Amino acid sequence: MKTKGIAVLLIALIAAPLLFVGVVEARQTFYINLTRDVYPQLEGTKFETFRCLWCHVEDSAGPRNPYGLDYEAEYNTTDMLTAAINIEQFDSDGDGYTNIEEINAATWPGFADDSPGGSACTDLDSDGFAIEGGNCGPIDCNDNSQSINPASSEVCGDGVDNNCDGYSDGTDPAVSPDMCCDDVDNDGATGTDQLHCTQYGPLDCNDNDPAISPFAIEDCIDGIDNNCDSLTDEQDPVCTSPCTDADTDGFYLEGIVCGSEADCNDNDYNINPLASEICDDSEDNNCDGFVDCQDSSCVNDSACIICTDNDDDSYAIEGNNCGPEDCNDNDLSVSPGAVENCSDLIDNDCDNLVDCADADCNGDDACAPTCIPEASQEKGKKCKDGIDNDCDAVIDSDDPDCGGDDTSTGGTEGRGDTCSDGVDNDGDSLTDCGDPDCSRNKACK
Repeated sequence: MKTKGIAVLLIALIAAPLLFVGVVEARQTFYINLTRDVYPQLEGTKFETFRCLWCHVEDSAGPRNPYGLDYEAEYNTTDMLTAAINIEQFDSDGDGYTNIEEINAATWPGFADDSPGGSACTDLDSDGFAIEGGNCGPIDCNDNSQSINPASSEVCGDGVDNNCDGYSDGTDPAVSPDMCCDDVDNDGATGTDQLHCTQYGPLDCNDNDPAISPFAIEDCIDGIDNNCDSLTDEQDPVCTSPCTDADTDGFYLEGIVCGSEADCNDNDYNINPLASEICDDSEDNNCDGFVDCQDSSCVNDSACIICTDNDDDSYAIEGNNCGPEDCNDNDLSVSPGAVENCSDLIDNDCDNLVDCADADCNGDDACAPTCIPEASQEKGKKCKDGIDNDCDAVIDSDDPDCGGDDTSTGGTEGRGDTCSDGVDNDGDSLTDCGDPDCSRNKACK
């Protein structure tokens, strides 16, 4: 019996905290739904930030305030949200204002010292937060600015405590230093928080323009502080030197500080960043650091084209600008200008076709009797050789080239030497004397 009692006690001890957590979560959900669904005008005010003061004397719950007591009594007869609506015309805290009047004015309906009359809670900027604190909610540290209050987010780099927690910019625990020191324009200089970003490197005076940073070079004629030293154009020491253009080509020896790319040869009018590269004069004409054939603009220039012809057959292995490509630069007999040898298993003329596969071998003895596209028409002896010489699927006397009709079986067997040529000339599957058409031919008597 004693053991059973201990077990019950242990279960109770375990369940109690879980039950408390469930109640707290349900209460928070109710306050969220009350603000979002019934009184959306209170979003962003102290009602959303300090929800427990709706019904309790402290933000950490505890005893109910007058509004909480009225709500609890009404809730016993209806659902949670309807109960809040049903007591809107009550003056729960007895300050002369109905609950709905207080809600619309963003003052607590359960605290008499926080009312629309402003007797105790001062909110000059109407952001829902008062300077008194206490029952008036969290203290507004600047009651002349709606953007500054306990519900605001901290803004980096403005030197202001935006969320009234006693910290500003990168020192605020609510934000990380990295958040205040972002490099928005990705120029390598971080942030705009002048007080707290120096640990990440030089500060960017314009984090929205990658051309402006402590790493940039001052442009001495654009009216902008390009290098973030607070000095513009000629005020900057880097701009005190004169701009030199000895060859008057419009490009300065000093380069960007004088508003142009640097002239790599200020004694030659034809050498500057806008000039065209001459590919065989040993000069860097366009000031890009590359001379002659090293420059990408010279890749197709005749002075830079290298043609390799090891076998001296006048054809190079590079092809393209060097002419037709030699497929074997170690054999004088192999080149695009050679004649195809139809029986050596070599692509002699570099057309990727070997021997009889090459149309150049049509009619060559090494390739007969194979039919070859592009061969000449069947005629003469080819009309009696039983071979489809021109690859049209019709042979000998049936081929129109031989006077036949490729839609019939022919009909020429029995005449002349057609009965002794070993060919089925009329397409009836009977050859020479085996064909009745040859019965009167002298070759079959």
